[in-house]
Amino acid sequence: MMRRLHSTALAVAVAAAFVMLIASAPVSAKSVDNRYVAYGVGAWTCGEYNQAQPGKPRARRAMAHFVEGYLTAFNVIVDKTYDILGGRSSADAGQWLVTYCQGHPDQTLANALAIYSSQRYPDRQSVPPRKK
Repeated sequence: MMRRLHSTALAVAVAAAFVMLIASAPVSAKSVDNRYVAYGVGAWTCGEYNQAQPGKPRARRAMAHFVEGYLTAFNVIVDKTYDILGGRSSADAGQWLVTYCQGHPDQTLANALAIYSSQRYPDRQSVPPRKK
């Protein structure tokens, strides 16, 4: 069951990341009326995310998997990006999300992560670190 939840969360994260990345590109792949659909955890609002933080480990894990899947998909899909985190940990991204969501309870997690990714983009790693 847990493996299936993880796989589902990752698949949702990758799909949402793809939608968000395309949506943030100069040539958008949104619908004709400038909209898109977010699935699963990516459709949760920041308010729902904040409520799940204390005492709901299953929901927190699902959100952590979504964040990791989103960031991985960003690395795979966005040209000249090896690591959007630029050497930071996914926990740093999670902490940013907690802080951001406290001030933006109506924002979806997919949109929040798109904002995070666009802020991090200038500091991303575009090539793997050199081996010593």
